Amino acid sequence: MKKQQDNAMNFFNLIIGVILLSLLCTACSTAHSNVVTRPTYSYYFVSPSTDTFHPGDQIIVVWKAHQNPSTTEPQTQASPIQLKAEMQGPGAVKTKQYTGNTIFALSVKTDNWTSKTYQRVLRLPSDLAPGDYELNHNETIFVQDHPYGTAGGALIHIVKITLLPLPYWSFRQNSYETRLEAA
Repeated sequence: MKKQQDNAMNFFNLIIGVILLSLLCTACSTAHSNVVTRPTYSYYFVSPSTDTFHPGDQIIVVWKAHQNPSTTEPQTQASPIQLKAEMQGPGAVKTKQYTGNTIFALSVKTDNWTSKTYQRVLRLPSDLAPGDYELNHNETIFVQDHPYGTAGGALIHIVKITLLPLPYWSFRQNSYETRLEAA
């Protein structure tokens, strides 16, 4: 009889242990199921479609969002991102020494929860000197006030527009034909 009571008591303790363990597992899984996964984004610079421009032309600067792998880390707020571009020059291609002025600089502020393409149109000055310029870009994310980023550059050639006069015979021919029609 004592043995039966011990077996019953062991079985009862086992049942209580299983119940407590299942309650603990349920509580843990419920706490983790409240974590919301949110897509986060980083940005990459899209180089201009051409590298040759003339004074007065427009350069379209584009950053596109790229979805990062999903994370289960709880995030209470988005991390700020700063996108920058600047054009410096003119300089020498071989030495990569761009000693000229900064022609333009721009900055766009966003965050890693925003999926948006940012596009800025920049008009080159009409008196911009011909030569090689560097279009630099920088994408920086601030995680707990610590900056992490990527940077790069693209070579831009500025070519002066030269208007060539039409040949003399073209003017003469048009002038002659116009007189005949008028007569």
